[in-house]
Amino acid sequence: MTDDGTGLLTVGALSRSTGLSVRTIRYRSDEGALPPVTRSSGGYRLYDAGSVARLELVRTLRERIRTRLRFSVGDLPDDPTPEQVNAWVEPAELIRSPAFRARMRETVESNAADRGPDVAAGTSLWFMSRLVQLAGEARERGVDPASPEADEVLGGLPGDADGAVLPARVESAAHAEPARFRELCARVRGLEPLPAHRAEFAWVVAALRARTDR
Repeated sequence: MTDDGTGLLTVGALSRSTGLSVRTIRYRSDEGALPPVTRSSGGYRLYDAGSVARLELVRTLRERIRTRLRFSVGDLPDDPTPEQVNAWVEPAELIRSPAFRARMRETVESNAADRGPDVAAGTSLWFMSRLVQLAGEARERGVDPASPEADEVLGGLPGDADGAVLPARVESAAHAEPARFRELCARVRGLEPLPAHRAEFAWVVAALRARTDR
């Protein structure tokens, strides 16, 4: 803590308070997950009690995601096929990638935002199903995602299809690595992987971007 009576915490004090290393705190601050409240006259980063709570939230979310990823792969059956063995090993390589974990974190957090006491169960899943349906029908009709007709298609989406938020959410859900992870999980369990709908998601993203640029 600083000695100027403000109650603000230096990186070192924040490290002692949370048990996280100074290096980890600086990394999370640099990546935007923990912006400093202000800086000292000497240019050092300073944090407050809210920063401590935010660090705990970030740590909880990351640990929850790692646990979810670890167990969502599933266990191998007693007599696995070579394909199941390969599908069980490959996710370990994916999980080690910080970029992959970040994309999965975005997906988990966006899905969690759709849940709560006032939100019907399955809302997120239903929204994505509707999105895929509308995009698929538009592609079959040959609708250009940059055309005015595409705006009418987007108008059929439930709720507020925010032109800034939804494209990032769709891109995260449709990214090749998370889609591959879901495919591998299905194969380990002996199930047929669900369609990735990459073409439909790409059409929606292009349509939303075109609407935002106009």
